[in-house]
Amino acid sequence: MPSPSSTHLTRRLGLRQPRWLRDRSERLHWLVVIGLAALAVAIVLGAESRANAAAERWGERAPAVQATASLSPVAPVRDSDVALVEVPLHLLPDGALSAGDDLAALGAPTQPIPAGTLLTTFHFERAVDVRSDRRAVPIPAPFVGILPPVGDPIELIVSPVVDPYAPEATSPLVVAARLLEVTEDNWLVEVAATDAVLLATAATSGTVVPVLLPG
Repeated sequence: MPSPSSTHLTRRLGLRQPRWLRDRSERLHWLVVIGLAALAVAIVLGAESRANAAAERWGERAPAVQATASLSPVAPVRDSDVALVEVPLHLLPDGALSAGDDLAALGAPTQPIPAGTLLTTFHFERAVDVRSDRRAVPIPAPFVGILPPVGDPIELIVSPVVDPYAPEATSPLVVAARLLEVTEDNWLVEVAATDAVLLATAATSGTVVPVLLPG
């Protein structure tokens, strides 16, 4: 390749570069352009392939309702408290709410719900025979293989989250309740409306110990 000084001298003398030299420069230029274009195409195809592979791993997606803020069992859910998100079908919980569900008709949840939770009908289930001054609250099933009769009265030893700065305010409390529904995973119990928030909080972040009363 001619040095800059020789090229400058050639121009001063009015001489033109040889055609073969100009052709070689043009060929080199287009080879670089084609190489860069091929590299860009390879990057795009690789990204698309990885995206398709990820989509195949996760499978088909469906819309679901997700809490964007912590929800309380004493206040109805507002539209501003939730958002519609796309979730892989195999990750959807049973009874997951979707865009067609009427949140206003569901009312307040029966338990505290942390932000980020996918809402389900279970979060709003209530027994039809609960009076207006009573509440139905789900708790985790405490015993394996023991399914007490529905309708039986029980006592619940409720321990909310321990507050090291006020231990006397978080001492275990005894709450009278009645069994409304019993499954291997959850019990639905009826309690006074004044005990509902305490029980729902303890069921998610504290402890609830049922005591079966003698028949």
